Amino acid sequence: MYLMDVERKGPMSTARGVLRIAVGIVALTLMAPASGRCAGSAITLYGGLFGNKDYVQGWEGVQGSFGVHDYVSLLARVTGVHIIDSDRFHEGHSGIGEGGLGFHVAPNTTIEVLGGSYFGEIYDPIVDGDFSTAQLIGDRWLYLYVAGLYGFESNRWQATGYLSTPISDPSKDCVLFAGVETIIYNEGQLRRDDDFVRNPNHDDVKFQVGPVLGVYKRSWDAGLRLGVGGGDYGVYGTMSLWKTFAL
Repeated sequence: MYLMDVERKGPMSTARGVLRIAVGIVALTLMAPASGRCAGSAITLYGGLFGNKDYVQGWEGVQGSFGVHDYVSLLARVTGVHIIDSDRFHEGHSGIGEGGLGFHVAPNTTIEVLGGSYFGEIYDPIVDGDFSTAQLIGDRWLYLYVAGLYGFESNRWQATGYLSTPISDPSKDCVLFAGVETIIYNEGQLRRDDDFVRNPNHDDVKFQVGPVLGVYKRSWDAGLRLGVGGGDYGVYGTMSLWKTFAL
């Protein structure tokens, strides 16, 4: 993520920013919209934090999935993005609005394609898509998630892969998962001297990878993931959570 440059903040300001994001994420997750009768439709609330010694980012959002056919859903997504502290990217707050389609191509398998743009402090049209599947291989379930994003104005792209498997009884209400996540990306806008400039090429590629632990509460249709790892910018930590409400 990359946002408009603002005045640098000290450690206390950064800590307050992280706390505000964390409180907002929890509040979003605990909100319960009125239940409805729209078959195959759902509202998902999500949020998270990512940080290393040079960069702290938070996000929260809501996605609506509205079934129009047994195999097709309309998707709408709004995400708030907050660069809390960074020595390379624009600090500040912005948002992403997207719309698209979800395709249920096989049991436990979906493909989503969305388009939209950043709004607020920056403008950057984007295309975003992902593939996810859960398959029983032998006596073990495997979950695979692959996603990609491209920003037309910023020239930024990102590819994400996540593979996990249950490490507790998957038939229970609360299931623990272990997995690995990797992200490959270019930097989009770079800090050069005292200014930010657009990355003119696609060859400034960065890489990060690390283990992830997750928990899913079936009766709540909610999950939490915690991860650590390393890459071109050193050691990082990440947290994300989500909750889905059927309509």
